[in-house]
Amino acid sequence: MRLMSLSTPSQKDSLSKIGPAFKISWLQHRTALTVILILTAAIMATLYFSDLGARSAFAAFVNSSCRTTHPSSSSKCVTLEGVLNSDLSSMTFLLAAMRAFPVAIAVFAGAPFISREIETGTYRFAWTQGIGRTRWILSKSFVIVAELAILSIGLGEMISWWCRPFNSAGLSSPWQPGQLDVSGLVMSAWVLFGFALGLFLGIAIRRSLPAMVATTAIMLGLVVSTFWKLDYWMLGIGAKKMHLVSQFVNAVTVGNLNTFASRSRGLPGPTGSWLVRSWITDDLGRPLNSRALHRLFLQMRNNQNSPLKQKGAVTQWMSEHHVQYWISYQPSSRIWLFQLLEGGLLVAATVILLIQVTRSAKRTSVMTSFRARQVDLKVRSTWLRRQSTNLKMLRTWILLRSSNFAREFSRCLCLGLFHLTPAMTSVRPIEFSDVHATTMTINIRT
Repeated sequence: MRLMSLSTPSQKDSLSKIGPAFKISWLQHRTALTVILILTAAIMATLYFSDLGARSAFAAFVNSSCRTTHPSSSSKCVTLEGVLNSDLSSMTFLLAAMRAFPVAIAVFAGAPFISREIETGTYRFAWTQGIGRTRWILSKSFVIVAELAILSIGLGEMISWWCRPFNSAGLSSPWQPGQLDVSGLVMSAWVLFGFALGLFLGIAIRRSLPAMVATTAIMLGLVVSTFWKLDYWMLGIGAKKMHLVSQFVNAVTVGNLNTFASRSRGLPGPTGSWLVRSWITDDLGRPLNSRALHRLFLQMRNNQNSPLKQKGAVTQWMSEHHVQYWISYQPSSRIWLFQLLEGGLLVAATVILLIQVTRSAKRTSVMTSFRARQVDLKVRSTWLRRQSTNLKMLRTWILLRSSNFAREFSRCLCLGLFHLTPAMTSVRPIEFSDVHATTMTINIRT
């Protein structure tokens, strides 16, 4: 008797199959990777050549000492600032377009990555190999994830380089939600998070088109909510306080500021800082409510020498009346801390999504078999219902045909008997019409 033994693949054999898995992943996705590479290179080249004019204007702006003095003090500075402001609208469009880059990666690269394998059924062959499902997913996605991480970091640094003249001139700030989310590290984190979200929704929904639609909706919701709310909330964490005494401001703003400090716009604060909110306190250090602020404003306006008419006299008047003006801000040295915070949160979410993807992959065969049995039972029950309906129709047809046959048979039988056997009541008796006994006439009534 010959015995046969089955053995599972060893760890060494599994690791030896990861290299070919990388090659297969490249062969499957080389078109998408090439398109992403060409598109990123085209964007970076466009950014480089479009920023040359702004950099020449900024060089003239610096050489004219417009950064150390107020821009309105020199006509040349006003002209150069106007040139930079004309290019500022293109920066707004650029930042909005770059926020859509992670969304496009999530929709067109992440969502159909595994869902297409499940939809076409090729996962049954791929997941029965010796490499294992977890290693198959990691090795398959490693090539595209590595390229996306490198390209997104380069693209984010290129955007930061493009915006640097405007930031240095005081027209914009890297603290702005548009720039904060597209820097090198944060852009890479957003791209990886979008790709992982697409993988998760693809393996959960198991259909390419619905997964792409769901990924688009979730990514757009996250991007919009981050731009309008989440960034402002995050930048308010651990803000420093500052008492303004002799800042050159024309007016006092109370409430949420959510903007960057700029002398040209009359917003006080340390250079390069992000202003969170401002408030006014009385001589005891208590914040004034809206009614007290209104009385204070009327007192300043009705004063004979109103400080509202004099430049830089508002905070001085408030200090003389023991009223203090406070602002909370984030210093410029903390910007890397917040970028690391946002990027770290996105990376943590990416890791969680990848763990869920691997767990879902391990449960896919069981779920698929269960669903296949459900579909098989449903098909069989439908077939039995149809056969039962056909049998009922056949029974009805047989009953109708048998009834018609019995009716026709009875009719034919009656007609045959009538023609073959005359009724006895229709025969008349024999009459002797002649005297001769041998001659008889028989009349039969028909």
